[in-house]
Order: sequence, then structure tokens, then C-alpha cells
Amino acid sequence: MKEINAKADIDAVATEIVKFASDLPSPEDLVDSRPPAVKVIDCVLSLNRKYDTFVIPRLKIFVSNHPEIQRITELAELMTSYSTPHAFMQQELDCNYEDRARILYEVVIFLCAIVQRTPTIPEEKALKQWLVQAQLQTHRLNIKGFGPAGFQYLCILFGVDTTKPDIYIIRFVSEILNRNVSDLEAHALLEAACERVGVSVRAVDSYIWNRGARPTKKTEMVTLDNQSLRESNETDEVVEEVSRFVATFDYTYKPVSTSSLAFKIAERCWWRKTSNKNLVQMFDISMENLESLFDTDVYKQSVFNLMCVQRSEQEFEKWVQRYQTRYQSGMASVFSQRMKLNEVNHTKMLAGVRTFHAAAKEGVKVKIMKQRQNPYKN
Repeated sequence: MKEINAKADIDAVATEIVKFASDLPSPEDLVDSRPPAVKVIDCVLSLNRKYDTFVIPRLKIFVSNHPEIQRITELAELMTSYSTPHAFMQQELDCNYEDRARILYEVVIFLCAIVQRTPTIPEEKALKQWLVQAQLQTHRLNIKGFGPAGFQYLCILFGVDTTKPDIYIIRFVSEILNRNVSDLEAHALLEAACERVGVSVRAVDSYIWNRGARPTKKTEMVTLDNQSLRESNETDEVVEEVSRFVATFDYTYKPVSTSSLAFKIAERCWWRKTSNKNLVQMFDISMENLESLFDTDVYKQSVFNLMCVQRSEQEFEKWVQRYQTRYQSGMASVFSQRMKLNEVNHTKMLAGVRTFHAAAKEGVKVKIMKQRQNPYKN
């Protein structure tokens, strides 16, 4: 293992920063004028998620639906109007991640307590003052699932000149030093190196993140309901991916592996109403990974394929009618809850199954999986 020498390490990182210092974004480019409530949602949603394809579409929808939600205290009121944080996240942010909903709620409540200590100071200013002091004390919110990277990103969003030690920052420092570094070490070395070069830590963080997360795209500033939001000039492939995340998933029959974890979990939910807790235990998967899986195309495709092949056209229509008659909330709500799907895709899903049945009636040949027997019979 390479010997650790703090001065030499800082010099090495500083030398690399000098190479791109002239390309760093200006202070004006780094100004984030979005409301505090939107910044907090951004911070929590972006944890271990693709920013362009996962976070941006959801922020756009939230801002469009709730332009009146500016303060974190207002966000707290909106969240508490729902039965659970999970219900809020499903309805308002199109996210079926129960643990992420918990993190968002706990962060919001924690920050509300901070701003309430100084009621005469504007919310944004009060939070920035607290975050500056908290960072100097290496403070953490002590919220499970909200670690150093989340806390540092929160600092950045509220204007603190610092870095978020995510995978791109850690990789940047590790490659320079030719050894693995921890998140806290990467943070400390980058800040020290930026001070030595005399550049903004936040600007360097932004440059490294864009170079890592958007290697082939030119970054620009776009407007989100009069608020600045960093987004990229997206390729057709990225636009297509964004579209799927905002509920335009292409429900057409495509081959799917019946041995994949996504299909196995979909099949379990299909045959038996099952809680996420039971699925975690049954398939030996973390709750975070399980909830992430529900939003993947392969899981949606698995559910859709089951709908196509498990019932004939007439049986399918009777099945839909029974759901609509039995449940006042309608099939969309009940079936989507059972299969861990977002209701927004429901109409497209039903139309896709009917298109599949019509094609089969016309003799269109497609490679389909065989009808499967219930493996969960008593």
C-alpha cells in the first residue's frame, strides 16, 4: 500500500486541479435560486440516484404542482397532510421508496427545528449559517441513510463552499493518489487542495461531478419555473429514459428472463399479496435495493408480461371488471399497490395488454413465456 503523506497528497491533488482551473464554472453559474423546500427534496432524492433521469423529472413535476411550497416548514405541512411520508412520496414525487420517504421526512423535521430557533432570520439564511457551523464541527444529522455525502450536498445547495464526497470525488482523489481513499479523506484533501490553488471548492466539485456524471454532454443552465436548475443537453437515449420515468413506459410485450430477481419478485406479488418486509426476507435483498427494483423497466416488464400470458382475452376483461366492481378506489389503486407499481402507468398498461391480445388474435407471432402455475399454493 502506498504510504500516506498528507502534504504530498494535497500537493498532488492541487497539481491536478490547476490543469482545469481555467474551465471552472463562475460564481454566477453556481447560484441556486430555488426555494429551500425544493433544495431539500433535491438533496434526498439524489442519494445514489441518477440526477438527470431520476431527480430532475420529479423536481419539475413537484414545482409545477406546488409553486406555493417555498419554505421547508411549508413542505413539512404538506408532508404531514398525508397518512405517511411514503404516501406523500408516491403521490407527489412518483417514488415508491418507503425508506427514502422516511429520510426526507426526518431531514425536513430536523431542519424545521433549526429554522424555528431563529424566527426573525429568513429561512435560507438561517440554514446556511447553521450548516457552515455544523460543517466546521463535522456535524451529521444522525439520520439513518443520510451520511456525509448527503449532508455535504445539503451544504452545497444552501451556498456553502464545500464538496460532496460522492463516487466521482472519491474516484478523482483516489486515481491521483493511486490508492483508495474514504469519503471523509477525499473531502478533506479536496478542500485543502482548493485552498492551496485559491479556487472555489464548490466550483471544483461541480466540475468533477459533471465530468464524471455527464462525460459526453455539454452542461448548461435551464429554467425550471423561474428557478435555476442544472441540466444537460440530453441525447435521444437519455430523453427516452427520462420519459419512462415520468410515466410513459412503453408497455409492449418483450422477452424477459423468468429467472431474474425482478421477475421472481413480480411473480410472488402476482400470486400472493406480500409486504415489502416479507419480500426482503424471502429474496435476501435490502429494503433500499428492493424499492429501487420496483422502479426499473425489467420489473415493470415482468408485471406486464404476467398480465399478458396468465389470462386469455376474455378472462382478462372479466378480471379487470371484478377489480373495478369490488374496489371503490378502482383497479388502478388496488392492483398497483399489490404489484408495487405507480398508478400513473395503469391506463397504458391495460391498453398494452389489450393490444397484445388483439395481435395474438390476428396471428401475430411473438416470443412469449409460457403460462406459469402458481408456485405459492398452500
